[in-house]
Amino acid sequence: MGYKYVKGRIETLCPADRSVDTNEVEIIYKVGVGANESVFRDCIRESFDEIKSYRDREQPIAMEAVPVKILCLLQEKYVERLRKLCRLSMKAMPEEIEITCFSMGKTKKFGFITRIKYSTKLIEESL
Repeated sequence: MGYKYVKGRIETLCPADRSVDTNEVEIIYKVGVGANESVFRDCIRESFDEIKSYRDREQPIAMEAVPVKILCLLQEKYVERLRKLCRLSMKAMPEEIEITCFSMGKTKKFGFITRIKYSTKLIEESL
């Protein structure tokens, strides 16, 4: 299977001065043999929505931490959803996930590009 692409925009509150930061997020992922792409894609959107809700709850998050937070939420949501569907397996996670975040403060004259890469390889013990 090839690579898939999702893009979104998330506004967050800066922990330093409580101003609004705009984060353009790009996720590129490669699903493996046991991964469920439609569930994974739904979990991406849910992760975006949860981080967006931080602003409404006035819960700040550093712009540099947005990609890491997305990855953590995404994995937790995806595993829990597959568990509920009784489809959780050793090969459930996508093989690769790359999250790039272009962050800029609305009142600041600086921003960050933050990128994290995740890859997984199943190691099976020989009998």
